[in-house]
Amino acid sequence: MAKVIFQSITQQKFSNKIIDLVGPKIITFNGYVRDFIQGKKITIKNIDLEEAYRTALHNPKADFGIDDLNILVGDYIGNHKKLKSMSGIEFKTHKAVLETSSLS
Repeated sequence: MAKVIFQSITQQKFSNKIIDLVGPKIITFNGYVRDFIQGKKITIKNIDLEEAYRTALHNPKADFGIDDLNILVGDYIGNHKKLKSMSGIEFKTHKAVLETSSLS
């Protein structure tokens, strides 16, 4: 991720482009959190979505912003192949990154 952001700042080919910072695998938010915590006892708190949206609209200091909520509930799937071809970076799955990181 840091390499892509650095390239987007320093290289002209990213100028005036909208790119998805996505990887090669489709996962749910809950699935990602479960993989990230790796068996630790953590509770995933469910929220009332309508109330969260209302709060986000009227309170700039809300726990969740409108964009955060849209990402969590959206069904949009980005294309990592476009980002891969632009950046020249070989992407890994989130599990591979977690296994090789200090978080594992």
